[in-house]
Amino acid sequence: MSDADWDELLKKKYIVFARTTPEHKLMIVENCQKRGEIVTVTGDGVNDAPALKRANIGVAMGLTGSDVAKQAADVVLMDDKFASIIHGIEEGRLLFDNLRKSIAYTLSHCFACIVPMLLNFIGGTPQVMSALQMLSIDLATDLPPAISLAYENAERNIMKCRPRKRTSRLVSKAMLVYSYQIAGYFILLGSISAYFYTYWRNGVNPKDLFYSNTDYFAITTTKNFSSNGRVFTPDEQVDISWQACAACYIATVTGQAWHIWMCRTRRTSIFTHGFKNIATFVAVAVELGILAFLVYVPKVNYVMNARAPPFEVWFFSAGSGALLLVYNEVRKWFIRRSPYNRFVRLVKW
Repeated sequence: MSDADWDELLKKKYIVFARTTPEHKLMIVENCQKRGEIVTVTGDGVNDAPALKRANIGVAMGLTGSDVAKQAADVVLMDDKFASIIHGIEEGRLLFDNLRKSIAYTLSHCFACIVPMLLNFIGGTPQVMSALQMLSIDLATDLPPAISLAYENAERNIMKCRPRKRTSRLVSKAMLVYSYQIAGYFILLGSISAYFYTYWRNGVNPKDLFYSNTDYFAITTTKNFSSNGRVFTPDEQVDISWQACAACYIATVTGQAWHIWMCRTRRTSIFTHGFKNIATFVAVAVELGILAFLVYVPKVNYVMNARAPPFEVWFFSAGSGALLLVYNEVRKWFIRRSPYNRFVRLVKW
């Protein structure tokens, strides 16, 4: 058969080849692959081995299959039921989806940690978050919610999606843009607002903070600081500075506590998907418990460069979290409505 004949045959939606030899099976697999198809072959006999070996995914029967077929295959079907292949594909898609969700969630706090460092180095503001606070987000508070996504149920339309392209990656450009720029920006909005609010709440004009870190608001400070007609002693400066650090830290972690609920789905509305994953509830409770322990327990908060800030800073992330929720729900609506639109593909991770 010529390439034109194969093109004519394989453009059909369904086609059955009968009385095929091992050579024919191998030829069918190769011609499908030549046209960019992902080929799965099932078989149980010795004559199926070449096609099983050549296919992208070879599936051998576990109960009735020959040893040669099992060795050539990538997957062995232990119950010999073809329906198990569908279940296997669904589990594979669910695993890939949940890994992506976990990575997108974990990366989203990075932007909210990078900008405070730049603000401190370039803007000359007092310390925004300490190194230990940033490290504790990576190694403590973010871990339970990220792990809880492994227990997330599949979205309703998971089997209706097209197969992934060979060139697709676990971490895509769209995911990096979402995590670093979009979600990261909203979380940063809450944390920076809480930081400057704490200074304002204690009588310090936020404008006076820029380029003040060389002489003020540090443990080594010996000079008084004046703002809004009020003078702050070195001890008062350290106290306010650590309150502001704690406020930024609290807003960042609670921002992630809001964000985890949005990361539970990639296409489906979280309100349609439901809230059946108990692991996420437990994880968020553990996350907030760790946060409270590090901020409020004496001596522990000294190591973390934190002092109890004004209580209202706990609610700063609610506003930015609500904005992020609206963005995600609108984004997911467009993904469901026009999944292959060029613009939608830019925001679909």
